[in-house]
Amino acid sequence: MKLVPLNIGGAWVINQESHVDNRGYFREWYLPTKISKELLDFGFVPTQGNVSKSKKGVIRGLHYSMSKVGQEKWITCTAGRILDVILDVRPDSNTYGKFEMVELSESNGRSIYIKEGLAHGFITLANDSVVTYLTNTVYRSEDECIINPFDPDIQIPWPKMNYVLSKKDENAPSLDFQKEMGLLP
Repeated sequence: MKLVPLNIGGAWVINQESHVDNRGYFREWYLPTKISKELLDFGFVPTQGNVSKSKKGVIRGLHYSMSKVGQEKWITCTAGRILDVILDVRPDSNTYGKFEMVELSESNGRSIYIKEGLAHGFITLANDSVVTYLTNTVYRSEDECIINPFDPDIQIPWPKMNYVLSKKDENAPSLDFQKEMGLLP
């Protein structure tokens, strides 16, 4: 297990070793003792686990939490393939408004770990893509904030395909609107 920091502080890609044989593969996708050796301030304690299954072209996000403690996430794609997007929504950060994109798939075995203050979303690149993630806080709808994934000021280069979004994500406001309304961490 190797943690690779992204260009946005508080976000890492985790490359995990797969043990492959004639039965398939085995992978340790979350092992805090190994992570703590590389990330000394690692204090992530999961309190909720979530799973989503989506057809190709589904965009989920960009979501972040306004919980008092923020929300950290450990994200992996256990079936199919996704393009994961991490957006810095911390107004005082030198990477505010910047994003990173990382492909996660069942075959590459990568995970993403993000600290509080970062928005998260993804697009599915294959049918029946399954995303599994852990969070350090329990979901509360009153803490959830959403940024429009097609915000023209952010300009995320989503792959061209037929997009499928929830009404909530499709009608979400821009990052600038969230900032003006004081809805950023």
